[in-house]
Amino acid sequence: MRRSTPPNPPVRMSRGREVRIWAPGRRARRTATIILSLFVILITLVGSISPVLPNIVAAFARSSSSTPSPACTPSLSNSTSTTICSGSSSLTSNPSSTITPNSATAGPVPDLTLPRTVTSSLGGLINAGGVVQASPQNLTLYNSDTALRLLGGALPHDELIGVGHRTLSSWSFWGIEVLDGGTWKPLSPKSSNFTILGTNTTGSYVTRTMQVSNGLYSGTFVITYKATSAGPLEWDLDFTPTTNGRFILAYQWQNITTTHRLLSTSRQLQVQYERTNYTFDWQDVPSSFNATANIVGTSFLFSISLGSVSAGSTARIDPSLVGSSPFSTATSGTYQRKIFYEPHSARYWAFYGLDCGASKMGCNTPVRRTG
Repeated sequence: MRRSTPPNPPVRMSRGREVRIWAPGRRARRTATIILSLFVILITLVGSISPVLPNIVAAFARSSSSTPSPACTPSLSNSTSTTICSGSSSLTSNPSSTITPNSATAGPVPDLTLPRTVTSSLGGLINAGGVVQASPQNLTLYNSDTALRLLGGALPHDELIGVGHRTLSSWSFWGIEVLDGGTWKPLSPKSSNFTILGTNTTGSYVTRTMQVSNGLYSGTFVITYKATSAGPLEWDLDFTPTTNGRFILAYQWQNITTTHRLLSTSRQLQVQYERTNYTFDWQDVPSSFNATANIVGTSFLFSISLGSVSAGSTARIDPSLVGSSPFSTATSGTYQRKIFYEPHSARYWAFYGLDCGASKMGCNTPVRRTG
């Protein structure tokens, strides 16, 4: 018996089939492409919902942090409904009101204006003068034409100051006199206090308040000094007695020179000093007040009758003193009128020349700073 074996099939090679061989990194590149695409999609979605994303997060936070509330009992009224809960505060709502849901809105545009240079002018303050306080009872009030030293203490009075801080008049002062037994008697100051009101473009202002008395008569005498930027030094005189009586305002100006003119018709006294001329003017005094003026030796005496003044009522008068000088030494030179801006301290400095006397400290009047 013969064993037969089937012939082996022939080996054939087909050119139509490709053999794919494994290459490292192929799947990693594909995964990276998919992740990059998903990331771009995610960025696009986040950008579209970013305006409302904070509200969504807040809503989830509120919902996650909320706790069950205890039993509440509603209470109804005509216009409002109140829910009262045990262990909590009551919450009242108005049914007619509406609640605006959270929404994405645009805020106001910030001010993007660039800083601008501000030009400061001190021209209006050059003639406004000022007040130099050496002590609470020693002030000097001045403007471009006139300077007056105001002194308090046991013997209150004023002094007229000229160029170089030289005292022209050692006594220039107002007082009150009362008619007692047919004789005019002065009310002596018992106290004198100053109040510096300040300086602005119209001038510098100081108030002196004095308590005056003599025997049964007393009162409050207030002198308001006004060194105006226009030039005159003016007074506002207010007297309020505590008892009824007949009173006069008495003014004395000592050390006037022999070169003077008393013009009763124009109601003026003109006095010429070495370098400055002064004019005492009482044209502002109402004609209803009887005013008298005369010169005794080197003193000018002036009085204004207030008549009968009742206790508690106030009488007011406002004469003036005008100073003028042919020597405009304070601001005559261009180097004496300078304004500088110092950026470190952000201040403006105004300098103008001053007539200096003999002093180890230089000028007797310090340079004032304005900023």
